[in-house]
Amino acid sequence: MIINRENLQGLYQVLSTAFQQGVSRPPVVDFSFMYTDFPSDTSENMYAWIDLVAGFRKWVGDRVWNDIQARKFVVPNLDFECSHSLGRNELLDNRYGIAGTILQMKGAAWPVLLMDAVANVLIDNPLAFTGKALAGTDHAYGKNKFTNVVTDALSVASFEAAFVAASGWKWSNGELIRPRFTHLLVGEKLRSTAFALVKADKKLTVVTNKAGSENVGAGEEPNPNFGRVEMVVVPHFAGDADEYWALVDCSGVIKPVARQIRETPVPKMDTDPADVEKSGKCDFFATGRLAAAPTFPHLVYMGRL
Repeated sequence: MIINRENLQGLYQVLSTAFQQGVSRPPVVDFSFMYTDFPSDTSENMYAWIDLVAGFRKWVGDRVWNDIQARKFVVPNLDFECSHSLGRNELLDNRYGIAGTILQMKGAAWPVLLMDAVANVLIDNPLAFTGKALAGTDHAYGKNKFTNVVTDALSVASFEAAFVAASGWKWSNGELIRPRFTHLLVGEKLRSTAFALVKADKKLTVVTNKAGSENVGAGEEPNPNFGRVEMVVVPHFAGDADEYWALVDCSGVIKPVARQIRETPVPKMDTDPADVEKSGKCDFFATGRLAAAPTFPHLVYMGRL
């Protein structure tokens, strides 16, 4: 290929298209049920969460004004970059054919990054606006406190105990929060356990034969937790986190995770032949900015073993 501006601009169009095809690929796991997208037009977002989501109350006396500035929670956007160079000789010798496939693969890392940002809010367990870890102890809504983390393995007992515990959580005004957990998140290690909990219509029974071997089979008794929540296998619950499990309430307008995308990557490339000749390479690069953070801790109940 002759290195001139016209040919470099044509190559840029080809490589940019391939990169954008990667960027637009769907994520491995669709977490759209678990996050709310918030616009972001600066270096950080400031969320003015309040510990009482005010609805309607019986009007007795003066109006009760809820201070939306009660809890300020700042989430800075993070920078991410993707860079690739094509050597001058590669261009001259027409050895850049595989570059489109490579850049499509690099572009596909963006939807993976978006997926990871949401899942890592549960894995990393950052501070929520209450000043406690998202899955933590003694979250304070006014004078009322609650704990939304346990170290119990996932089982019928711990699953049902989560609903009982959450049923007693209260807003700062003493009213019950009444979270409605909609999804059970598990990793591959707990897939069968979770299936038996919420996907099997019959309780599973364990039968031990004379040789001492145990066989698990479907019993006749109905499973009271069948269909109670949706089961989602999260690939991030692996390794040291392979026994993590979480119940999340995704029924409301605000989901458990706030996602903010400040800048979706748009690729750029050197198209000045003088720059290529001077540096000996042609640079292709893109930049993105985003962040994810917890919203309300009462939307999550997590087992972290």
